[in-house]
Amino acid sequence: MDNKIIIMGIQGCGKGTQSAKLVEDFGLTPVGVGDMFRWLAKNNTTIGRKMKEAMARGELVDDQTVFDVVKWRLDLHDWDKGLLLDGFPRNEKQRRWLFEENNYKFDHVLYIDIPDERIVVERMLARGRADDNEAAIKVRIGEYRRETEPTLAAYEKAGLLRTVNGIGTVDEVYARILAALGWKKA
Repeated sequence: MDNKIIIMGIQGCGKGTQSAKLVEDFGLTPVGVGDMFRWLAKNNTTIGRKMKEAMARGELVDDQTVFDVVKWRLDLHDWDKGLLLDGFPRNEKQRRWLFEENNYKFDHVLYIDIPDERIVVERMLARGRADDNEAAIKVRIGEYRRETEPTLAAYEKAGLLRTVNGIGTVDEVYARILAALGWKKA
């Protein structure tokens, strides 16, 4: 089975829900960049302190720090049945770093597509997070469209891209994901 996957999609597309199902059904090791950052910050590591300081200044974590954390995690090779990378790469620079500069190999890039922006806004508002107001959501959607979506063409050219429609029930979307990956649930 092809077992190293990058999962992509705009916030609110169902990545977390679908990732959990893939992890449970196929024994993949979840590698969530956001989760790693939160752990590093919570445990007051050197990198975690550096990240918290940047965020307190309203800045993004610098690329080199992101690269260092991702490289450390991927180089552990602690997965038996495969891995599911979520939250990276988010832009062309990160994609080039992962695939071209460091020659990491992935079998699939799974893209959960929600073409109707209104559905994304509705889903994100329904989550009830403090930072989920319509104006902030639209800013994040714009950032995603500018920064992340352009990487899809490179994945498609490399034959890695598996796009699924993210509109429907959890089970409907999951069935589309399995079909796109060519996997069958045991």
